Amino acid sequence: MIFSTKVFIEMLCECEAILTDGTFKTRPIMFAQVYVIMGKYLGEVIPFVWCLTPKKTQPRYEKIFNILKKKADKYGGKFEPQQVYLDSEVAAINALENVVSSDLNKAMDMSIGSFPNVVIHGCWYHFTQSIYRNIQKIGLASMYEKKKDAQTWLRSFMALPLVKHSALDASVKLLMDNPPASNNLLNQFIEYFQNQWIIRVPSKYWNIGPIHLRSNNAVEAYKNRLQHRFGMHPQLWNFNHFLKGEESLVTMRTKQIRSGNYREKMILFSTNAQRAGKKIKSLARLYEIGTI
Repeated sequence: MIFSTKVFIEMLCECEAILTDGTFKTRPIMFAQVYVIMGKYLGEVIPFVWCLTPKKTQPRYEKIFNILKKKADKYGGKFEPQQVYLDSEVAAINALENVVSSDLNKAMDMSIGSFPNVVIHGCWYHFTQSIYRNIQKIGLASMYEKKKDAQTWLRSFMALPLVKHSALDASVKLLMDNPPASNNLLNQFIEYFQNQWIIRVPSKYWNIGPIHLRSNNAVEAYKNRLQHRFGMHPQLWNFNHFLKGEESLVTMRTKQIRSGNYREKMILFSTNAQRAGKKIKSLARLYEIGTI
């Protein structure tokens, strides 16, 4: 089930960058997730499409992207984002690449020009969340909380997406070769990182470099907003009712943005997210000038 409007899809087509995110707590219980597609519209990240999916599989994601492309064509637009930020779920990455590849082949066969190059980025927020879930899964949570050296080492892995690509391989090797202790759990974590983030999900998808963090903050903030407004596993009727409210808010917000009569943020970022963002950007500047 896909929820949107003609106007929202038209505005999504104007966005050079889109962000996608799946959330589970706000889904009606008979579905696997709520999959939200947001666009960076006139400088602000705005949700435009909400999907209820029964499964988190590549064919499901391909169907979503293809439906959006067909709807855009029907409305006289083109769903051709230049940048896509998504969580590091392999099924979604493969689906998007398949849609892009299919369109490129069609364009070449029909001699109508090439499909624009889409750059796919993983989301730093989801990257750190995935790593922390694995820390908990293998039993490292206690060490993470109590041992400062272990915490620093594990957090360094979480910061790898912000490292310049030219320095990434050396940074990964440095961390893997220097665990804070000889420990089987730490070795399990190294094995996990190698398999998941080097082999299964190549670094080109998650090494975003020292970029502005607003997009990642927006993903986290909107997920929190949905949980606050929709609650845990609402009934489908209630979910539809809440979405009508979201439609009204997004409509009002986009009108304000176009008129220039708006406050800077519709979705307030948490104080912790703002503080963390400032700290990371400060560290990035120190890295740039060679202080660290």
